[in-house]
Amino acid sequence: MKATIPGASDSGTVFKVTPAGVLMTLVSFNSTNGRFPYAALVAGRDGNFYGTTERGGASDSGTVFKVTPAGALTTLYAFDGTTAANPRGTPAFGSDGKLYGTASPMVIWRISLSTPLQQWKLTHLSDASAPDLGDPDSDGVVTLAEYGINTLPQTVNAAPHPASRFTYAEGERLRLFLQRDPTHNDVTVIAESTDNLAGTWSPVATSTLGAPFSGPGYVSGDDATPGVKTVEIRDTVNITDAAGRFMRVRVVRPYRGLLQDGRSISPRRWGDGKTGRWGIASPRP
Repeated sequence: MKATIPGASDSGTVFKVTPAGVLMTLVSFNSTNGRFPYAALVAGRDGNFYGTTERGGASDSGTVFKVTPAGALTTLYAFDGTTAANPRGTPAFGSDGKLYGTASPMVIWRISLSTPLQQWKLTHLSDASAPDLGDPDSDGVVTLAEYGINTLPQTVNAAPHPASRFTYAEGERLRLFLQRDPTHNDVTVIAESTDNLAGTWSPVATSTLGAPFSGPGYVSGDDATPGVKTVEIRDTVNITDAAGRFMRVRVVRPYRGLLQDGRSISPRRWGDGKTGRWGIASPRP
């Protein structure tokens, strides 16, 4: 994806080229939302792209913008021409997750971006910095996990996604249903299974940064269209082929190069192999 000039208003465009060589114009600048995007775009960890226009905006002094892969443009900042103006360089993300760039005259600017997770926390908890591993409703489901599986952090969830048995063509297996919100594109949700709670857990289906679930355990209900999806995921081993089978759901997000893990839920709520809480299903009798 790249920004260039001219466009419908001779103000520049954002475009992409498919592997087959097909050119698609995603955004046509019109002065109001910016014009003359000389610099390259930079990809964010949220899956969106960020750039600048040298002119345009409320004072015609340039803008900083975000554009989604689908072409939805958001103006993050419009320079007013007094303290800074006319950014031409390609912006860059710092290790702190903030966006940095340069403008005239000899100005280095910085923008703090709200991630989808922060915006969700602000909406539901009135605190964009609420701890990922907090549990404000004391239901044993931490905030990061609530976000990942699309439940509410201030509503008690006794068993949001219990696993159950179902007979498929291959035999009887555990399955669970998860909700995936594609706008929650800054976390990865992983459904896992095992035959031993103290042993190794294996992923059966994964949604990476808001993308549709895929993997050997994915059954149905997901696609790349907008809107919340209810997804069916199953174990990959028949219940009759093991002494016990268990499933669970993990939610992780990038955190300064590491992973913040929503698996760290109270063991009481993760279950003892009998409660089925959080997708852990009891072994067969």
